[in-house]
Amino acid sequence: MNDFISFESKRAEMFKLLSVFLCEPEEDVLSDGELFASFERLYNQITASEEAIADQLMKESGKYSIIELKVEYTRLFIGPFKTLASPYSSLYFGEKTLMGDATVRVKEFYGEAGLEFDKSVNETPDHAVIETEFLYYLINNEIEALQNNNYDLAKDLNAKQSEFLKTHYLPWIPKMCGLVVENTKIEYFKILFNYFISYLEKDKEYHKQIPLCF
Repeated sequence: MNDFISFESKRAEMFKLLSVFLCEPEEDVLSDGELFASFERLYNQITASEEAIADQLMKESGKYSIIELKVEYTRLFIGPFKTLASPYSSLYFGEKTLMGDATVRVKEFYGEAGLEFDKSVNETPDHAVIETEFLYYLINNEIEALQNNNYDLAKDLNAKQSEFLKTHYLPWIPKMCGLVVENTKIEYFKILFNYFISYLEKDKEYHKQIPLCF
């Protein structure tokens, strides 16, 4: 049980970290080497690797000003003329506009987990950052339920996590990351999102192999 909780804690921390990387770059975040060090630590622990991720990301991000990184982020995820790597899941499920059936399904996932989407948030529910934070929420609350010996709730949260990953998150997030790698002009983003793809592949594999022990 302790090993399972430890493993899930690393996954929760990783998804929280990935949600930060999906946001527009901020100077105080990128200048803090701890962010990249945490990413390297978690990635290597979960995937049993020895990748020098922090050095790569620090080196490449340091080649550009924060303005240059923000401009590239905008070019990839926002536009203005063409969105090269849309951060909205709806557009990866055959829909041509936002707020379609895929968005409705995402809101249903949130509702089934006891959450109500905050309408004051200046984003749609199917944004990559929000969906990634939702996975952190599910895993973190699963851990809390286990620590409180609430095994029925833990099983329910684990099942919701698995369903969300399998039927929604994994079918589109790697595609978005691939578009970033394909279209970016900055090596920092290429390295970061290649690791993002690699992590999700490993997480999918390990999540299937790790048995529930409650």
